[in-house]
Amino acid sequence: MSGLIEQYRAAFDCVPHAILVLSRGRAVACNEAARALFGGEAAVVGRPVEELLDVLGGLAEPIERALAGAREQVHARTRKLWPPLRLHGALGRLDAAAGLDDALVLSLHEEADAPHDAELRGSEERLQSMLASAPGWIVTTTLDGFVTSINRDPPGVPAAAVIGMHVGGFAAAENQPLYTDALQAIQEGKTVHFESLGPSPEGPATHWFALSAGPLRRGGEIAGAIFFIVDIHEQKLLEAELGRRAEELAEKNRQLAREIEERQAAEATMRSLSTPIIRVWKDVVALPVVGAVDHARATQMMQRLLEEIVQSEAGTAVLDLTGVERVDQETGRYLVDIAKAVRLLGSRCFLSGISPAVARTMVEFGAETAEMQTFAELEDALRRAIGKEARS
Repeated sequence: MSGLIEQYRAAFDCVPHAILVLSRGRAVACNEAARALFGGEAAVVGRPVEELLDVLGGLAEPIERALAGAREQVHARTRKLWPPLRLHGALGRLDAAAGLDDALVLSLHEEADAPHDAELRGSEERLQSMLASAPGWIVTTTLDGFVTSINRDPPGVPAAAVIGMHVGGFAAAENQPLYTDALQAIQEGKTVHFESLGPSPEGPATHWFALSAGPLRRGGEIAGAIFFIVDIHEQKLLEAELGRRAEELAEKNRQLAREIEERQAAEATMRSLSTPIIRVWKDVVALPVVGAVDHARATQMMQRLLEEIVQSEAGTAVLDLTGVERVDQETGRYLVDIAKAVRLLGSRCFLSGISPAVARTMVEFGAETAEMQTFAELEDALRRAIGKEARS
């Protein structure tokens, strides 16, 4: 077979486009144009065709049909050239009459408009467009973290300057362990998420970014890492501002709570001072009433007086109204209710210091004075209470 091929070599070398002679899927000879295209005879002869060409739809079926006598058209791309060349090929028997049943000749022409290459080119262009318009940065690295590609310029740095640098090269020093841990996790097949300070026009490590990183696989093996990086600087500034305002609001709330607590304590003290319970004898207590009496104060007066009667086991309680110039009907009813409550504990209730105006008001609303005894002066009420207790 080699002798017959040598007869064709001179003719093949005169052809301006690449020609490969194939046998059992390998290149067994080539012309000058093919040697120039693929990098020399040693790079061609003896090689499987799949190492030289990426054939659309594969080469097995066209070879089978060509061996049967058909003339096949194929479309292919060079594998080891970048950018790859798009080729249109014709595949047929070398010389059927010579009895070389497995010898084929593949004639290759560069064809920029080959259908499969146009489709691939369109896919690549769409992918590049998508990557360029992505909301963040897509960075691929080696397994040890050195950048191999980036979809667009990072802030303040040309993309070309990033290629070959370590992915954490612009990060703040305190964030470096995050990248080390991420690369370790990626080698174990894991995906990680973290935040880091990175570069901006103001300089390195001046801008906040969120990163998601995972393994980059080729042929099922982890061959590198891919990082998806999103600018979150404005979000971090907003979070910091919201945190500051929240802390200010919390401090104001704490201050307000302290003021309310202090005010409540002061009011409790004032109420206590405005409702003094005096133990004037071993079995007699007195409650001087000064100023206006509303529902809240009447409730407090009743509670404090009843507690004191129970604790001291007083048999008589004196409500002194000397400091009250006039009483409306509602206040009068409060006083009557206090007297009734004292009676329910088994003690007597004396009212002293009743002025004519107070007496008139109590008569007008029909107060039942049977529950209590009244006196014009506190001295009279105390004399009655103490005198009786002394006699008993």
